[in-house]
Amino acid sequence: NGTCSSSASLLASTDSLGLGSAVSGQPSPAASFTLTNSGQQPSGPVSLASSSTEFTFQTGIAGDCVSGVTVLAANATCTVHVIFTPSSTGARSAFITYSATPGGSGSIRASGAGIAPGSLSSSVPSLTFGTVALGASSSVVSFNLSNTGQQTSGAISLASSSAEFKSQTGAAGDCISGATTLSAGASCAVRIVYTPTAAASRA
Repeated sequence: NGTCSSSASLLASTDSLGLGSAVSGQPSPAASFTLTNSGQQPSGPVSLASSSTEFTFQTGIAGDCVSGVTVLAANATCTVHVIFTPSSTGARSAFITYSATPGGSGSIRASGAGIAPGSLSSSVPSLTFGTVALGASSSVVSFNLSNTGQQTSGAISLASSSAEFKSQTGAAGDCISGATTLSAGASCAVRIVYTPTAAASRA
């Protein structure tokens, strides 16, 4: 009696792949799924395709599915790594299609969201300290920095073009140069003291 074996059949480990949020123009970390040949015969070369250029494939790791190259033996697997690089903000999705002859075909839905990078905005364009006696210090004058973007900012750096104007820290919510980061929508306070060293207007 002869033995009947099933032909190659590709099976994906999931039917959807979430890549989370990524800043417009910057790639996300890779998300992955596996393809398995659930048949008893080797597949043909595996072909991979994306319906959107914002969702691309990453290879270079042992066990990766390499489009047009990888052949899966019976019950063997390979891994598909997908990277999301949004071209603008907002929700995005694409279909990732896989196929082989023999092996059949299928697709999964990949999704992600493009977000705006961190963007700092000042609450005022200028500060006024009034008249201050030589050697004395003004009252603290403050303004707020807000992150109007959708991504957490890097560490905020503060600098003054004059040693007579210095930032003060120590209060809750202060912006600390080189340390404070602002999440989306968050703000911190910059408190400035003016200590004149000569009699003249300053700006």
